Amino acid sequence: MTMSRHINAIIKSGFYHLRNIAKIRNLLTLNTTKILTHAFVFSKIDNYNSLLFGLPKQLIDKLQHLLNAAARVITGAKKNDHISPILQELHWLPMEQRIIFKINLITFKCLNNQAPSYLKQLLTLYRPNRALRSSSDKLKLMTVPYNLKSYGYRSHSVHASIPWNSVPFNIRSAENITSFKSMLFLVYSCIIVRRLGHYV
Repeated sequence: MTMSRHINAIIKSGFYHLRNIAKIRNLLTLNTTKILTHAFVFSKIDNYNSLLFGLPKQLIDKLQHLLNAAARVITGAKKNDHISPILQELHWLPMEQRIIFKINLITFKCLNNQAPSYLKQLLTLYRPNRALRSSSDKLKLMTVPYNLKSYGYRSHSVHASIPWNSVPFNIRSAENITSFKSMLFLVYSCIIVRRLGHYV
């Protein structure tokens, strides 16, 4: 349940493919390198990554290390180059934000009847005791009590409400999934830009 075996398997496979891509990088175009990286590395990083929410930072950092290595192979950046501007250039979210983005995407699909019913049944919309004018509490999820030391903290019924309720109302109420993804990605990208400081 710690997911350490799963993450170590991703790391091992990901770096194996990255080494092979790096060997022929000078023969590949930028677009071809991106395609190969997405096919052999990102397909593993992003597969069911919503299950990684709430894991210890050292495990998420392992995946971030793989993500950083992939970015350097694609761009040809050196090992000591600052990675944040490179991720920004590639329009990639850091691992922690990728996980949260995936959770919010699944939640949006659940609330808009675009996900399996068994997932939708796990979520309950927040219903205030009295009508509120503020839109900030609309389309929020009921927060399920949890224990940080319990594996139940990572269940979808618990962890979905945490990132979802922090999303602005105008994004939660997006008309379609394309608009939702675009606006949400922009929010997380702005956070990264602020962190970059003088590197941007």
